[in-house]
Amino acid sequence: MPQVDVIIPVYNTPDAYTREALDSALAQTFRDIRVVVVNDGSGEACTAALEALIASRDDPRIRYCKSHNRGLAGARNFGIASSDSPFIALLDSDDAWYPHKIERQLELFDLHPAADLIFLSSDLQYGADVAGLRRIPPQPYGVNELGPVRACQRMLRGNFVSVNTTMFRRAAAAEVGFFDEQCRTLEDKDLWIRMLLKGKRFLHFPEVVAIYRIHPSSLSRNPEKMRDGRLRIIGKMDSLVGTGVEWIDRDWPGLRREMLHHAYHEASETYMETGQYLKALWSVMPWHAGFSGRSARLAAKAALRTLGLNRGRERIAS
Repeated sequence: MPQVDVIIPVYNTPDAYTREALDSALAQTFRDIRVVVVNDGSGEACTAALEALIASRDDPRIRYCKSHNRGLAGARNFGIASSDSPFIALLDSDDAWYPHKIERQLELFDLHPAADLIFLSSDLQYGADVAGLRRIPPQPYGVNELGPVRACQRMLRGNFVSVNTTMFRRAAAAEVGFFDEQCRTLEDKDLWIRMLLKGKRFLHFPEVVAIYRIHPSSLSRNPEKMRDGRLRIIGKMDSLVGTGVEWIDRDWPGLRREMLHHAYHEASETYMETGQYLKALWSVMPWHAGFSGRSARLAAKAALRTLGLNRGRERIAS
């Protein structure tokens, strides 16, 4: 049995991105791994390119699985179910790792045996623009100083765990059933929340071990799916109110307001960036009366652009 299973789901990913992801997993300095590539119902062209790529690598550590399209959560679960290593690392097919990623995380697990999940930091790349690679400044996550409750409260406000930098114990994620396949986006945040609710301990170290790629087809650029994913998480937390968890009963109303505001405000900003001003206005209006400052300015900008009043819009601060 390998020490680490690497799960790479693929759904119609450009061949150049998949090639970089797979090669970065195979190039790890720690060799005792299994790389599970899950073809999540890709089309004929992507499937042919993917299978040719795997055949060309001829590496016995690769395990290739095919499935109907289940979505990212389902594809990851399918890959996890096809493997059995004690540690799981996740790599999206449009991201990549630096060679020391797995070796360094296993060293950290040896140093911190109580940790259930360890995540590090990543560089940011826009599309295939290698020249535009940008180092993300280390963030003051402070997770190592927080217990699971405080970390969960922070996670509800914003996902501080970059999925392609994580490694977690299989047993810890198995306790909560791995990914919720009903989540079509934010499935990683949903899993982290459920693990933290179970008391699992997350640790962060600021070392850069991965490349996170942003491109137009990224799920994070889909405002409807992102909003719906956030509302789904809110609904799941609503169901925990009154179940005997003291901090949820006490703190959830305030956290809920913040998360709702974030869900609609994020959608509005994305609509603005893509020129869908009427949708941007609709998304932010439920919060215009309840929030001043940034939301009100965004609503005003969306209204002006919806009416085609481009002159003077720059006077409204962003």
